[in-house]
Amino acid sequence: MRYEQLQALLTHQTALISRIALEADLKLCLQDIAIHIEALVDEHIKTAIFIIENEELRQLAAPSLPELFHSKVDRIPIAHDSMPCAIAAQTGETIIIEDLQNTFYCQNFAHLSLTLNLKACWATPIFSAQKEVQGVFIVYFPEIQRPNESHLEILEHFTHLTSIALEKHNLRTQQQKAQTQIEQLAFYDALTNLPNRRLLMDRTQKVIDRIKREHLFGALIFIDLNGFKRINDSIGHYVGDKLLVSVARRLQNSIREVDTIARIGGDEFVILLEDLSSSRKQVEQEALQVAQRSLKDLEKHFELSDRRYRIDASIGIAVINEFDCDAIELLKHADAAMYEAKKTPHKKICFHNDVLQESIDHRLRVEGEINDALEHFAFHAHYQPQVDLNGKLIAAEALIRWHHPERGLIYPNDFIPVAERMGAMDKIQEAMLTEACETLCQLKRLDLLKDNFRISVNICPSQLKSNTLPMNLIRTLEHYELSPGYFMLEITEGMLIEDLEQTVSILDELRQKGFKISIDDFGTGYSSLSYLNSLPVNEIKIDKSFISTLSDEPSTHGVIDTVIALSKHFHFEVIAEGIEQPTQLEVRRKKDVKGVQGYLFAKPMNQSDFINWVKAA
Repeated sequence: MRYEQLQALLTHQTALISRIALEADLKLCLQDIAIHIEALVDEHIKTAIFIIENEELRQLAAPSLPELFHSKVDRIPIAHDSMPCAIAAQTGETIIIEDLQNTFYCQNFAHLSLTLNLKACWATPIFSAQKEVQGVFIVYFPEIQRPNESHLEILEHFTHLTSIALEKHNLRTQQQKAQTQIEQLAFYDALTNLPNRRLLMDRTQKVIDRIKREHLFGALIFIDLNGFKRINDSIGHYVGDKLLVSVARRLQNSIREVDTIARIGGDEFVILLEDLSSSRKQVEQEALQVAQRSLKDLEKHFELSDRRYRIDASIGIAVINEFDCDAIELLKHADAAMYEAKKTPHKKICFHNDVLQESIDHRLRVEGEINDALEHFAFHAHYQPQVDLNGKLIAAEALIRWHHPERGLIYPNDFIPVAERMGAMDKIQEAMLTEACETLCQLKRLDLLKDNFRISVNICPSQLKSNTLPMNLIRTLEHYELSPGYFMLEITEGMLIEDLEQTVSILDELRQKGFKISIDDFGTGYSSLSYLNSLPVNEIKIDKSFISTLSDEPSTHGVIDTVIALSKHFHFEVIAEGIEQPTQLEVRRKKDVKGVQGYLFAKPMNQSDFINWVKAA
């Protein structure tokens, strides 16, 4: 290529790269590329750019060709054997035709080419970064000729630029789809597709505001399933999740079209009556009827995995009046009423009233028990292994358990909310971390501790708000002479939206000290691409609710594939939790994940059992 041509090529290339970077419209970008090559090679040539879409070649750019050409060549099947562009797409090779009129397999195209004075053409496939044909770049000449070396060099440069433009467009499209799906998860429960707590609170607040303006009444109905935990723990989360989906379906059939039903927790559902009335008595009657219909629908047995299950519920109702101000406070009222119904034998439904101060007394009683438990070292870590796809141990998650002298083993959901409210999480976390350090030291003494092994420790929202978190963690590790590299700190997705700047600051400090950061239960909270892009995260754990719905059907893979692609884009490692069935593991083997965790491999176990498990692994 002559110096003048090279200089011109660089000028055109610079302009196009800027356009590719800034232009959001793919058609305009490809039109620009076509115009530039026509100006650079010969003002008499004509170009066209096709992309592959549904086994067809769709024309996106042909700036110098008339409408007749557009109408005849758009949407050409790739299998077409008499069109140069289709042949290039099929073979993945450059097709050079110096005489269209006298090339046998181009006879079907000859009439059109003669009409448009197109006598020669060169069709070059456009490859993706994965070496797959994603389109064709074609140049037409008004005279019979073969390309020289300079022509081929220029065509190669512009084909590469077209590939970059297509790759950027595809990436943007994938990001937009991922953004839509993830933002969808911010407002809907992934397992049941019902509105989640965030959407419920938003709608409830709007109802409260309207009630205050118009002096009306409404109601919030809190439904808590009885016996679900027993089924979930004894039969497994897979059946438990199927049961929750069936419950959600029945409850939807119990409400009116104007009402909202949401899933706000494991086995907790809330119904918001939105058909408001100026009569409190009428609203109370309507709420009672909805609650009774819900109980009646739940009385029928559920058939799941060839077995029958029965479940009932306790229901609390809070009437909304013009003196109510806050949706969260109203939910607490309904929650307290539900607990009153749960405590009272043969009483399934309870309205909130002033007498429910007893629920506050109960919370105070639990707070006292937590303080006693801290004094008597009753909080312990149970470990659930994480393994790679070959079954090799790579990490373990430390799960907190409370060994109560009367009630036995208590799980985090039963005391963590109270511990957070009373400010006891720092002490509980210190007890957990101390036991995790002791476990690592024992593994080290037994020569079972690998350099790349990590223990995952959950961090709660109140800790993440504390500037002393990094210092507290390091102090405990230094006592045991352990590196932060042995620890993965897990935060939940919902924690990301609270004071993002503070969250990023603390997580960044923790990572600089050597800790790894993981987002737990990914897909169930409120994160968006903007949060993920700014967080110093190493790992994402796909929530078990997505795993439980996996099958060989591609339609069940959408969200997981999106999360994995998103993680790969941000250079995050991926752990799939909640693996309980061999079929789920087989599906995961086909995905790009680092490791898996679930009952299929091991249930959470105490320190002694875990060390024995590691010995046997």
